[in-house]
Amino acid sequence: MNQPAPRVSLKRLLVLLALLVTVAGVALLRPVVMIEIDDGWAIPPSSDAPDLPAGVTIASDERQCGSGGCWRELTLHGPEHQTPEELAATLDIPEEVCRARSLLDRRRVCTGVTTHDHVRVYLQFDRHLNL
Repeated sequence: MNQPAPRVSLKRLLVLLALLVTVAGVALLRPVVMIEIDDGWAIPPSSDAPDLPAGVTIASDERQCGSGGCWRELTLHGPEHQTPEELAATLDIPEEVCRARSLLDRRRVCTGVTTHDHVRVYLQFDRHLNL
Protein backbone atom coordinates (compact mmCIF):
# COMPACT_ATOMS: atom_id res chain seq x y z
CA MET A 1 0.00 0.00 0.00
CA ASN A 2 1.48 3.29 -1.08
CA GLN A 3 0.74 6.27 1.09
CA PRO A 4 0.69 9.71 -0.52
CA ALA A 5 3.63 11.95 0.29
CA PRO A 6 2.81 14.54 2.93
CA ARG A 7 1.92 17.92 1.43
CA VAL A 8 3.34 21.11 2.74
CA SER A 9 0.59 23.61 3.20
CA LEU A 10 0.83 26.94 1.40
CA LYS A 11 0.39 28.78 4.69
CA ARG A 12 3.34 26.96 6.27
CA LEU A 13 5.49 27.64 3.19
CA LEU A 14 4.65 31.38 3.29
CA VAL A 15 5.48 31.58 7.01
CA LEU A 16 8.83 29.90 6.39
CA LEU A 17 9.58 32.26 3.49
CA ALA A 18 8.67 35.31 5.60
CA LEU A 19 10.95 34.07 8.38
CA LEU A 20 13.86 33.59 5.96
CA VAL A 21 13.37 37.08 4.46
CA THR A 22 13.25 38.61 7.96
CA VAL A 23 16.43 36.86 9.10
CA ALA A 24 18.27 37.83 5.91
CA GLY A 25 17.08 41.45 6.25
CA VAL A 26 18.28 41.69 9.84
CA ALA A 27 21.65 40.16 8.92
CA LEU A 28 22.16 42.64 6.08
CA LEU A 29 20.96 45.75 7.93
CA ARG A 30 22.65 45.10 11.28
CA PRO A 31 26.13 46.44 10.34
CA VAL A 32 24.64 49.58 8.80
CA VAL A 33 22.40 50.31 11.79
CA MET A 34 25.15 49.53 14.33
CA ILE A 35 27.25 52.40 12.95
CA GLU A 36 24.56 54.80 14.15
CA ILE A 37 24.19 53.13 17.55
CA ASP A 38 27.70 52.15 18.66
CA ASP A 39 30.99 53.95 17.93
CA GLY A 40 32.84 50.65 18.37
CA TRP A 41 31.34 49.59 15.04
CA ALA A 42 32.06 52.96 13.50
CA ILE A 43 35.70 52.45 12.56
CA PRO A 44 36.77 50.43 9.54
CA PRO A 45 39.65 47.99 9.97
CA SER A 46 43.04 48.97 8.58
CA SER A 47 42.63 46.20 6.00
CA ASP A 48 40.13 48.50 4.24
CA ALA A 49 42.98 50.90 3.41
CA PRO A 50 44.18 51.00 -0.19
CA ASP A 51 47.24 48.96 -1.10
CA LEU A 52 50.45 50.80 -0.32
CA PRO A 53 53.19 51.28 -2.90
CA ALA A 54 56.46 49.39 -2.52
CA GLY A 55 58.68 50.93 0.15
CA VAL A 56 55.80 52.56 2.05
CA THR A 57 54.96 51.28 5.52
CA ILE A 58 52.45 52.12 8.24
CA ALA A 59 54.30 53.96 11.01
CA SER A 60 51.23 54.18 13.28
CA ASP A 61 47.61 53.05 13.31
CA GLU A 62 45.44 55.16 15.61
CA ARG A 63 41.78 55.52 16.42
CA GLN A 64 40.62 59.14 16.46
CA CYS A 65 37.26 60.52 17.58
CA GLY A 66 35.62 63.91 17.35
CA SER A 67 32.17 65.43 17.33
CA GLY A 68 31.45 63.92 13.90
CA GLY A 69 32.27 60.35 14.90
CA CYS A 70 35.38 58.20 14.89
CA TRP A 71 37.90 57.24 12.22
CA ARG A 72 41.11 55.28 11.77
CA GLU A 73 44.25 57.23 10.93
CA LEU A 74 47.27 55.52 9.41
CA THR A 75 50.50 57.52 9.43
CA LEU A 76 52.70 56.41 6.55
CA HIS A 77 56.46 56.29 6.25
CA GLY A 78 57.99 56.32 2.79
CA PRO A 79 61.42 56.52 1.24
CA GLU A 80 63.67 59.23 2.70
CA HIS A 81 63.96 61.15 -0.57
CA GLN A 82 60.16 61.64 -0.94
CA THR A 83 58.35 64.67 0.41
CA PRO A 84 54.95 64.10 2.04
CA GLU A 85 53.26 65.56 -1.04
CA GLU A 86 55.14 63.20 -3.38
CA LEU A 87 54.32 60.22 -1.18
CA ALA A 88 50.63 61.20 -1.07
CA ALA A 89 50.57 61.45 -4.87
CA THR A 90 51.77 57.83 -5.17
CA LEU A 91 48.69 56.64 -3.25
CA ASP A 92 46.35 57.62 -6.10
CA ILE A 93 43.70 59.06 -3.76
CA PRO A 94 43.25 62.59 -5.16
CA GLU A 95 40.22 63.26 -2.96
CA GLU A 96 38.01 61.42 -0.52
CA VAL A 97 36.63 58.22 -2.04
CA CYS A 98 33.71 56.26 -0.59
CA ARG A 99 32.76 52.70 -1.52
CA ALA A 100 30.67 49.85 -0.11
CA ARG A 101 32.72 47.26 1.76
CA SER A 102 31.14 44.34 -0.11
CA LEU A 103 27.99 43.14 -1.80
CA LEU A 104 26.56 41.99 1.53
CA ASP A 105 28.08 44.64 3.81
CA ARG A 106 26.66 47.90 2.47
CA ARG A 107 28.56 50.14 4.90
CA ARG A 108 30.47 52.68 2.84
CA VAL A 109 34.13 53.21 3.78
CA CYS A 110 35.42 56.70 2.98
CA THR A 111 39.18 57.02 2.47
CA GLY A 112 41.23 60.16 2.12
CA VAL A 113 44.77 61.48 2.48
CA THR A 114 46.10 64.45 4.40
CA THR A 115 49.62 65.83 4.27
CA HIS A 116 51.23 68.06 6.85
CA ASP A 117 54.49 66.95 8.38
CA HIS A 118 53.55 63.33 7.57
CA VAL A 119 51.21 61.55 5.19
CA ARG A 120 48.09 60.25 6.88
CA VAL A 121 45.41 58.04 5.36
CA TYR A 122 42.08 58.17 7.13
CA LEU A 123 39.31 55.58 7.00
CA GLN A 124 35.81 56.25 8.24
CA PHE A 125 32.36 54.93 7.64
CA ASP A 126 29.96 57.17 5.78
CA ARG A 127 27.34 57.95 8.42
CA HIS A 128 24.49 58.01 5.89
CA LEU A 129 22.44 54.88 5.39
CA ASN A 130 23.24 53.56 1.90
CA LEU A 131 21.23 50.49 1.15
